[in-house]
Amino acid sequence: MKLVKGNETFESSFTLANDPTSTYTAAERKVQYETNMKLYHLNERLAYLYDVLADVEKQAKAVAPKSKGKLKVSIDKLAAKAGKEKDDLVFMGGDGYVNEDEALREELSDIYRQVSSFPGKPTNTQLQLAAKMEKTIADLDQRVQAMLNTDVAVLNTALAKAKLEAIKHKSFEEFMKEETKTGDAASGFNGKWLLSQLK
Repeated sequence: MKLVKGNETFESSFTLANDPTSTYTAAERKVQYETNMKLYHLNERLAYLYDVLADVEKQAKAVAPKSKGKLKVSIDKLAAKAGKEKDDLVFMGGDGYVNEDEALREELSDIYRQVSSFPGKPTNTQLQLAAKMEKTIADLDQRVQAMLNTDVAVLNTALAKAKLEAIKHKSFEEFMKEETKTGDAASGFNGKWLLSQLK
């Protein structure tokens, strides 16, 4: 490490190590770390999927008034589909102060908090919940990708013929790059979805 104070520079070094008196083994800590990171990355992915769904819904609603007939019906259907999928990810009930229910975001945040706050191996129940979250988000990911590759792609062809704006979305890489400028996706997700609801 280096500390610079005015014209003076102080250098030293230290080693980060686990507490030798800890009752947790290296293997147990390894499981905790891997589970924790898995949940963290799932939170990032969930934040991205939420962002995509919010973008699709917003753009579809914006272009709908400029269309008519079957095209407008298709746009309205897409907006409703993306909106329902997005709204199922977070709990929007209660009075804003007390969490009276849970959706996927709340479930994931809760298990992540449990695992990250305990230095030992997660319980079997926590490991099962983590596996459940992984499958649930993988299924969501497939649904969103199917929507983009079919519904959005087909609709964009029709929008191009009508000389209307295409419905776009960020790639995961673009989303993460943007998040690194403002804060990480996993920790910023809670505030982002709430702000999106207030617009």
